[in-house]
Amino acid sequence: MTQISSNDITDLLPDLTRLAFYLAPDPTQAEDAVQDVLLSLCKAQHSESDIDCLPAYAKTALRRRLFRKRTVTQQSIEEPQNTIPDALDLLIGTDLLHALERLPDNQKELLREYAFDGLSCKKLAIRHSLPLGTVLSRISRARTALKAELEISENYIPRQTDRSRHMR
Repeated sequence: MTQISSNDITDLLPDLTRLAFYLAPDPTQAEDAVQDVLLSLCKAQHSESDIDCLPAYAKTALRRRLFRKRTVTQQSIEEPQNTIPDALDLLIGTDLLHALERLPDNQKELLREYAFDGLSCKKLAIRHSLPLGTVLSRISRARTALKAELEISENYIPRQTDRSRHMR
């Protein structure tokens, strides 16, 4: 274990800068990471910390800083996907609303509360004072009628939305 000298830190600068520009997604982040590592090395120098292998220590510190910043940035700036509906989604939505309106009232009401409000079949049975089997069969008949109306094949698997994943 040896003391860190100013010359040791200065000698590391080209290698650290090269590595930072290689690893960082943009030059600004690379420069910031190098500066952070140099500051921590200066603090270690003044606190008389002993570091076995200064180049390895500095490069590891640089990698950790860049990785930590990248994961924090990715977590905080996750862009929502497909926020603007395309024309096909709008047409399907319009067709679905028209098909819903043509269902019998008892099926339409149960299917809307189940699909759009997220109520469970048990809650629907209690709310409408119906047996659970009646609720299940009306929802099933409504789905079958909608599939026939919209000409959806029996093998169709709807894409998962955030809401539908949480309902199961």
